[in-house]
Amino acid sequence: MKKQGIVKSVFGDNCEVVIRRDTACGENCASCAGACKMRYQTVLAKNSIGASVGENVIIETDDRAIYKAAFLVYILPLCLFLIAYGILGGICGTSKVTIGISIFIGLASLIPAFAYDRKKKNDLMPIVTEIIKST
Repeated sequence: MKKQGIVKSVFGDNCEVVIRRDTACGENCASCAGACKMRYQTVLAKNSIGASVGENVIIETDDRAIYKAAFLVYILPLCLFLIAYGILGGICGTSKVTIGISIFIGLASLIPAFAYDRKKKNDLMPIVTEIIKST
């Protein structure tokens, strides 16, 4: 995924880049009434090409790494919750204990997400890949 932004600050090999935040409504907020107030966000990026403060840059993230992280955070817990609920519901019937255990299993499945984040933190960080020359 590529985004264009402006370098806000530089420290060491990293920099803060202000990027325009995409909206789900395709920038036609009047049609969805979603009250999208935050138009910009600041992200930490690897400054691999030596961009300086005030420059327009392109930052990129690895789509596969983002999709893996999203799977671990959203899909895996939901799937394990449903599987646990189906198995326990078939054995014990639906009860508060079945629901509680299923929720616990779903939340416990976030442990691999935390481990993945610690291991791949640098892979998930955007990288400044290009400085845009203004004319």
